[in-house]
Amino acid sequence: MLLSEFKVLLKSVNLKKKEFAEMVKMSYGTVNSWGVEGRAEVPDWVEQFIANYIKAQKLDQIEKIIQDKRI
Repeated sequence: MLLSEFKVLLKSVNLKKKEFAEMVKMSYGTVNSWGVEGRAEVPDWVEQFIANYIKAQKLDQIEKIIQDKRI
């Protein structure tokens, strides 16, 4: 994944690199170096992690709707 794609994904879920790093228990420096010229590329697992994060957010919203209807 390219750095530009990573930035778009982060923006789509309203996360900053620092927040993402904390979420995946990595140092901010590591995450921040992804995709920078001469550095490691963004790992393949990141795209799937964010896809699962989006699904989890949607499921949380559905769960809240269901709970609200029970009350």
